[in-house]
Amino acid sequence: MEAMKQIIQKYQHKRISLIEAGVTRHRSIFNGLKALAEGQSNSNLSKPEVVIIHDAVRPFVEEDVLLKVVVAAKEHGAAGAIRPLVSTVISPSADGSLDHSLDRAKHRASEMPQAFLFDVIYEAYQQAVLALPNPVMEEARSYGLPMELCVQM
Repeated sequence: MEAMKQIIQKYQHKRISLIEAGVTRHRSIFNGLKALAEGQSNSNLSKPEVVIIHDAVRPFVEEDVLLKVVVAAKEHGAAGAIRPLVSTVISPSADGSLDHSLDRAKHRASEMPQAFLFDVIYEAYQQAVLALPNPVMEEARSYGLPMELCVQM
């Protein structure tokens, strides 16, 4: 965190705010959402209409993908990038042998980034954090968060 603060100061970045990470990925996301909701008195954060959630492992995303998930989130409340399956996905039986494989034509791999109307995702995370020790977005659907799977990468 200190190294990032030094970089921000050195290059005089005005639009970057550092938020303390959580113990898990989901807690880190929630910390970021809370910072946006509350606005930090010492920063330029403000509550956005749409928030994009992405991972730092794959930081480079084409602008077109970002625009597509934002537009879809504005229309549907939530959207995520998807990719056609190229690998075979199997379901093992109880003894570990092959039970069946999924039809790749009927399934997609979920990818990042995901975009959400801010109020929708913040409410889902607030409810999930209260109900679950380690919330995941798949469970957030039970809190009324339908996910539009709209972007093929």
